[in-house]
Amino acid sequence: MGYEEVIDELIADGHQKITLYTGLLVTDGDSHVRQFFLIDERGDVVAKKLCIPGCYRWSLVLWPPATPHLTSFHEVWELDLMARNEAITRLCLVS
Repeated sequence: MGYEEVIDELIADGHQKITLYTGLLVTDGDSHVRQFFLIDERGDVVAKKLCIPGCYRWSLVLWPPATPHLTSFHEVWELDLMARNEAITRLCLVS
């Protein structure tokens, strides 16, 4: 789903604030792929996006992702979903 759709879906699910994180995922060939995560106030991953050619969409996460190969996990910024337009603009910058 697109960045606007993921924000609307998270608002509909009752989320008010989420935090955007990024990390490097180690692949089978020992190279790295950047991955973005949206984490809710409880610390649960609610959406993710891989940054690979041809992958421009976000996916909602319905269960905790396996992250044993994730390195360099860093907070980017907090998104206030009650300020919908600002949250969409910020998420657009990484989409």
